[in-house]
Amino acid sequence: MQKMRPVSIRLMIISILILSDFAIAGYCSEELMDVEKGAHVVVGECRNIGTFSLGGYYDGIWERLTYFYPDPWEGTFLSIYVNGRIYSNSANPTSVRLDRSNLMDLYVEKPPHRIDNKISTRWRLPENVVVEEIFELMENGTRIYIKITNRNYRSITVGARLNIDTMLGENDGAPIYIPGDGLRSDETEYHGSDLNFRYWKAYNKEENATVIASGVLYGEGLTYPDKFLVTDWKRSMYSSWDYEIDPERTILGDSSVLIYYNPRVLKPNETRAIVTVYKNGGPVLPFSKGPLGIADIVSDDVRGEYVPGKNVTMSVDVVTRDIENDTNLFIEVVDREGNTIYTYNTTEDFLEPDTVTPVRFNLEIPERFTTNDSFEVIASIFSGGKRIDQKRKRFSIVQSEKSSFRLEDVRVGRVGKRGVPIEVDIRSIRMENKGELGLEIILKDGKIIYDSMTSTGTVPPDKVKTLTFTWMPEELTSESMILKVSLYRDFKKVDELSREFSLSFPPSESAALNESIAPLAEKEKKILGDNSYLFIIAIILSIPLMIILLLLNPSTREKSIEAGLRLYAEIEERSRGKGYISKINTLVKRSGIDARILKSIKKIKERRLGDVEIEKMRDGENIKLIIKNNSRSELKNCIV
Repeated sequence: MQKMRPVSIRLMIISILILSDFAIAGYCSEELMDVEKGAHVVVGECRNIGTFSLGGYYDGIWERLTYFYPDPWEGTFLSIYVNGRIYSNSANPTSVRLDRSNLMDLYVEKPPHRIDNKISTRWRLPENVVVEEIFELMENGTRIYIKITNRNYRSITVGARLNIDTMLGENDGAPIYIPGDGLRSDETEYHGSDLNFRYWKAYNKEENATVIASGVLYGEGLTYPDKFLVTDWKRSMYSSWDYEIDPERTILGDSSVLIYYNPRVLKPNETRAIVTVYKNGGPVLPFSKGPLGIADIVSDDVRGEYVPGKNVTMSVDVVTRDIENDTNLFIEVVDREGNTIYTYNTTEDFLEPDTVTPVRFNLEIPERFTTNDSFEVIASIFSGGKRIDQKRKRFSIVQSEKSSFRLEDVRVGRVGKRGVPIEVDIRSIRMENKGELGLEIILKDGKIIYDSMTSTGTVPPDKVKTLTFTWMPEELTSESMILKVSLYRDFKKVDELSREFSLSFPPSESAALNESIAPLAEKEKKILGDNSYLFIIAIILSIPLMIILLLLNPSTREKSIEAGLRLYAEIEERSRGKGYISKINTLVKRSGIDARILKSIKKIKERRLGDVEIEKMRDGENIKLIIKNNSRSELKNCIV
């Protein structure tokens, strides 16, 4: 019998491995497919659990809408933010490769399983946070739910991010259309006022596209994101949360989008629900329109609601499929009665084929508009004197001078014993109003550390009502923050104010005493050469303050003693090593004028770290403090 050659054996082994890998991929997945709805979702259930791929039905053929379809793909994945730690259900990100405990596979509570027309996967993360990912088929697409529930007895901060590896048909480097910004072929970031579009589209090719997908961001039941990135997947695949774009980097080799839902505070047993949609889509401009047409009219407010007197920036997206000369775009804005309030005309030649050109214009909403009024933008494009296409879009007025409900001012106070006071002034003009007020405190990195919603109560006509809130920060920081205040009426936002601020502290006897104590602390440090200077600082910081308080108001004695112990304990625990003066500065400011003095002295004596003698001066007004170390040598003799 002839022996098999080594080469043949190797080829056979490789073939078996490849076939077995495909078999595992097919077996280790849960899927939903509906020809009538034209949607197909496949979810991984063996490794990289919960990663997925999506397909769409085009002219009797299932086409890719994400890479690796019809098998689940670890490059289309979910990231979850929990109190600064990032988990991912894909092994791709660098943070997971360096620390496998960040992989959500380890925390699966219930693997992908079908529930009617849905696929559900559930994880329980180490922080006792339950994450559920649900895919539901809908007409021509898939609805993606992310539910995050806090099962703790304390509040936590949670967020989510989706990385969708787009692949349309055979094109893995699909260009991305952003309404108001055209076709993107390079990395781009949208947040804040730049994030004002309701959907995005991906194409299998720029010219004569046959496979198009639409991501829907805004609509009933959907959650609008906080940030949206168009990226090169070959780089963004390694990030689990933060990603820095390079505007010079092309995406046409391998495109993807990152959809961020910023971290927000979640109270015990509270659930945060996030919903978005990815579906089959039509072209930006129907082919029946010919070589030139208008794709969309995009406003700078995703809701399309405006206030009288506001300056508005809008965009008309013009699609060119072929070179067109002698073209012009005419824009007219009319009120509800059809009266013209604004016109704009450009004779720009749209010469570059297969492009989307945003034409921007500005207008001011007339002050005469009233609530429930509206205006319409009419965009018409002409070529050779003939109108080629026209598009209309209507926008609403949500507030007017006649019945105004608005924010007047926002003030952030200094840190006090009960927290940080925040005052919001609300004005109601000519009529009684009632609504809701939302507060968010946001760090520079976008993390939301405070989130609150409350009723405004009734605000009388032509009056200003002040609402007062108290925010208790979990930790003190010198970094600046953003306070975002939103005013709602009938659950629609009617006004918004933002203030940048940083924590400030009230001047007090302890702060003044602290300024004088720094040179003394340095002196004691040189004398002792060990950690005992920390307790001397605590004594000098505390005792004069107690005496002052007792002399001024004996009733404050009990509170002073209680507050002083906290001060001492914090100095003892946090002020070891370098930087002790700055740390004590912070502790003094936190403690205000209260100091737990007597128990501080008691602790020092019990631990035999030193001694303090209090001697009354002959004048009967001043007190002499003598601070000694264990050898009973006098370290400091001062009069207060």
